[in-house]
Amino acid sequence: MFALALLVVLSSPVRAQDCTLPHMERGQVAGLAGGGDLRLADGRVVRLASVATDFGDSGHAEALRTALGELVLGRNVAIASAAARPDRHARLAGMVRVEDGDSLQGALVELGLAVVRPEEGYLPCVAGLMEAEDAARAADLGLWTTLPDDARDAAAVRRRNGRFGVIEGRIFAAGSGRNSDYLNFGRVWREDVTVRIQRRDRARFVEAGLEPGSLNGRRILVRGVIFEAGGPIIEARWPEQVRLEGK
Repeated sequence: MFALALLVVLSSPVRAQDCTLPHMERGQVAGLAGGGDLRLADGRVVRLASVATDFGDSGHAEALRTALGELVLGRNVAIASAAARPDRHARLAGMVRVEDGDSLQGALVELGLAVVRPEEGYLPCVAGLMEAEDAARAADLGLWTTLPDDARDAAAVRRRNGRFGVIEGRIFAAGSGRNSDYLNFGRVWREDVTVRIQRRDRARFVEAGLEPGSLNGRRILVRGVIFEAGGPIIEARWPEQVRLEGK
């Protein structure tokens, strides 16, 4: 099934993301550096911006390496970046296009081998990637055979602590503190899964029609790095991390 899906992506163009970024680099992919990173022939390491690929599953990791080998190994790529310098891990982050113009992130998302990860500097790229993700999710491809995690199952969500996660559930209660809004998926916030929106980020959610209080009782899909703060928690900085799912 995976081989067939990869063949389809390789034989048909993946739609480009509608985003323009200020810095452009080029190189040839000489190897894979692990975790979805690419190693260029000149030694630079490229992190794929706007997507998450590490979900701690060995079967998925192998499928990802296979796909990357087919899609980019030995090929010339263009890397559009929001930053002029490498990140703190000395990696060049960016949106990668293969020599034929196809989006590498788009291809991986379309195969279900990556999920969209909104991040600063690359938010204009999210909409195009979300279209590809919706198709992969509808077809239960790759990661979407197990994602999203059920927000009611705090133990399952907790197993992803330190990693990017995608969670779905109905908000049991929405509340506010001095510096943050909280979306609680259960009765006991110290044990259950919570989404935190800091006050400095609140205006973005209100402008996007996602005023935190209005989400009480609504079913949402939320994504972000999971960490422990009493119960499992995701900090949502961008409205693109939260999607309404029906009533």
